[in-house]
This record gives sequence, structure tokens and C-alpha cells, in this order.
Amino acid sequence: MITPLFANRFFIALPPIWLVGMGALATLVILVVLWGILRGIAPRAASEAKASLRDGFLGPVAWLLLAASAIAIALTPLVPVEGIARSLTRMLSVSESSEVITIAPGSSDEKIDLPLRPQELASLTFSSDRPLVVRTQR
Repeated sequence: MITPLFANRFFIALPPIWLVGMGALATLVILVVLWGILRGIAPRAASEAKASLRDGFLGPVAWLLLAASAIAIALTPLVPVEGIARSLTRMLSVSESSEVITIAPGSSDEKIDLPLRPQELASLTFSSDRPLVVRTQR
């Protein structure tokens, strides 16, 4: 039996699905809080909002949000939440950094590891007074 190429790496698809589900869960929480506030301020409007879930398209949308939220909650143990949180914090903060590395004269083939994520770089500049060779392989 031939194993599909993607079968052994199905965890790659989970984070985007989980993020959509968590967005649906956050939307549901906000809507329930707003409905509670509306119920305290204008009970008749809150009952109309609740009745609108049975009419039109809001009912199916609510069920879709509930299903996506349930999927997100079910997938939470399988998703690398810490990595996603780190990625989101890096995405929200833009920073510049500068690092000066001095290489001893006459040395060649000196390996220098830079703690960079190539996917997150906008530009990278090297300057030297001598010929410089850069390898980006891992």
C-alpha cells in the first residue's frame, strides 16, 4: 500500500484550522457578552436578537461558529500553542537588530551561527573589508 505524501505530516495543517476555530470561539464569547449587556439594557431587543437565530442566516452562522469552536477545543492538545504564541508576538513586533562579529585576521572557514529565522527577515546586510563567503545551509 502506498502512503500518501501528506499522511505522515498531517499536523502541519492543524495550526491554521485551530486559529480559525479560536477566532470563532472568541467571536462567540464576544457575542454572548454583548447579548448579556443588551439583555440588561433592553430586554425586548435581546429577545429579538435571540429570535433572529431561528430566522434567516444567523442560525446556520451560529452553528458554524459553534462547530469551529468545538474543533478548536478538540485540537488544542495536538497544536503547538507555545510556538504559535511566540510567532504571533514576533509578528506583532517589528524590531531592528545589529550584531558586530570580529573575525581574527588570517582565519578562514570560521563558522558563525546567527540566531535568525530566515522567514522573518526583511533585509540582511554584511559588510567586510575583505572577501566574504556566506552559507545559509543548516
